[in-house]
Amino acid sequence: MDPAHPLLTNIKSVSFSPLWASNIRSISVLQITNPSLLDNNNVPSTAGLYDPRLGPLNWKHICRTCHQLNTQCPGHFGHIELNIPVFHPLFMTHAYQLLRSTCFYCHHFLCSKLVILRYAAKLKLLEHGLTLESDAIDNFPTSQPISTGKRVPEEGPDQENEDQEADQTAFNLTFYQNSLSKFVAKCLKAPCTKCKALCVVPPGGRGTCDKFDQQLDQDDP
Repeated sequence: MDPAHPLLTNIKSVSFSPLWASNIRSISVLQITNPSLLDNNNVPSTAGLYDPRLGPLNWKHICRTCHQLNTQCPGHFGHIELNIPVFHPLFMTHAYQLLRSTCFYCHHFLCSKLVILRYAAKLKLLEHGLTLESDAIDNFPTSQPISTGKRVPEEGPDQENEDQEADQTAFNLTFYQNSLSKFVAKCLKAPCTKCKALCVVPPGGRGTCDKFDQQLDQDDP
């Protein structure tokens, strides 16, 4: 965004989510390809992390993107193209759990399609805070009516209602994590429903067996 020509908009909502590769490239002003920060003359290298297009380093320099001084320039994003895919460190635990639930031969989930659809529906409901509906999916088919997930606020002070909403948000997150863990545990208990291959977790992911270690100790002279 050029500070000299701001966009007048009204913000109606705010959401937080990871940036996709296309989003990162669209907001980037240059691709970082030079590992050197400064050249032989102690000047910021082109296409490096100190490139003037990312913003001025001090009050003497002018930004080559918005042509502003360091007091007016907001700074601009660059990007680095990775040669191979990498895992986001914040999502590593969930990615590892999902990979353990995948067949190494056909690359499908080890669970049946019915189980996958059931847990997908549970997680979708939990994203909208409908914990009661998500819990009721385990009881299908049932003739019992499903109550709404929204709690009817009881008569009382407003502070009590705010505390209930905060507790409900924490409960939804815990329920979401538990549902994902149950899905992974269910997938690891049965062979693949697609190719009938039995899942064997790699040694690095299944830990050690105490009985096997004790047997090795007894066999050693």
